[in-house]
Amino acid sequence: GSDEEGSEAQGGEDPEEQNEDEARMDLQKLLRESLRRGNLDLNERDLERLGGMAELERALREMADSIGPEALRDMLEMQIQSGPDDFFASAMKALQPVTSKAASSVVAVEVNGKVVALGTVVSDSGHILTKNTETLEGEVSRPGASGRVGLKLIQRFPKRDLALYQGAPEGLEPVRWASKKKSPIGTLLTSPDPDGEPLGIGLVSVLPRALGEIGFLGIQAGEGEGGVVIVRIVNGSPAEEAGLRADDVITHVDGEALQDPFAFGSKIRTYRAGDKVEFTYRRGEEEEKIGVKLASRPEEQSSDRFRRMNEMSGPLSDRLSGFPLALQHDIPLDPSVCGGPLLDLQGRCVGINVSRAGRVKTFAVPTTDIRKLLSSVDELNASKPSEPPVAEAPSDPAPSDRGSERDKELEEVLEELRRVEGRLQKLEERLELLRKE
Repeated sequence: GSDEEGSEAQGGEDPEEQNEDEARMDLQKLLRESLRRGNLDLNERDLERLGGMAELERALREMADSIGPEALRDMLEMQIQSGPDDFFASAMKALQPVTSKAASSVVAVEVNGKVVALGTVVSDSGHILTKNTETLEGEVSRPGASGRVGLKLIQRFPKRDLALYQGAPEGLEPVRWASKKKSPIGTLLTSPDPDGEPLGIGLVSVLPRALGEIGFLGIQAGEGEGGVVIVRIVNGSPAEEAGLRADDVITHVDGEALQDPFAFGSKIRTYRAGDKVEFTYRRGEEEEKIGVKLASRPEEQSSDRFRRMNEMSGPLSDRLSGFPLALQHDIPLDPSVCGGPLLDLQGRCVGINVSRAGRVKTFAVPTTDIRKLLSSVDELNASKPSEPPVAEAPSDPAPSDRGSERDKELEEVLEELRRVEGRLQKLEERLELLRKE
């Protein structure tokens, strides 16, 4: 017995770590099979065995790095098309402790007694951010414990299609904001309704960017030798006008080597229309440099057909683009529930939903932009001159909240998420070291 123990101590692997590694491999295998099959078949018991929602999120982020966000969006789109499945049901149940805590931070917003949008509570004084377009005319209110609560307009933010209202704060709590750190592609998200039920589950599919101002090059990029090969060029695009051709291999963008089509696409999306970008490319045996002035991204050529196709899975919002900054995710929200908060797995608000723009494309104004908006509102600043315009709630529940069984359950979930996050950070550090070697 002692010899076996000695051999384990010297070269054996910790059984717990071995189980975690096996679960991680099983999860990766499941996700890749799901990509081929078109449906993520995962029940509640399997989800728990594989490490829970936090481990699923980690695996999705890893997949986003390896196969690109477009493939992840394809997976989620196929899952939605396949209809309700075990994974969706188990995911909704797993998210309920997160969304239930946000119930007092979400309200239904009514115009002349009819619900037109959701609203996000942003202060202790009953300030609510909601949709602008839907509240331009009529009497605006929200349901209260003893009847409708009238809402007074404070300020409109038409570029972001948001409006700030204020009413009696009874029963409301301000939403908890996420940190300034961007949520990486593959981060799992959810949105609560006023009853604290999850409206869906989705992914961060595109990092925050300006819509309508993104630079447009006009090529389809594929994997090439030592760079990305131009598979196809859009007629009349900046790439064609500058002299780039199909089969050219782009090796550098503004001096930065990019050999992966996904990294190339992400780099191009950091530029704005009108920016001049230097491309180093190889044509045959010769290497050349060329400057290309990016254009505005063209509108859909068949916008009516495009809209009809997207509306097959539900109506789209009136406003689909033009936001100064937007976070794209994959929760297919009905336009009538835009205006509510977008939450991460810890129940923190990473943005406010403003537009259902496609079958699996929803836009949210990110928290960083929301905080800047609110800091410009005199009424909010005047009430708390020495504090941020919106109170930053602590990451842990207040002591007075810990009595209920639901809060204890949430605390346990948060604690587990913190442990997973710590392990994820260590893995990321190890990965970074390996990349540098």
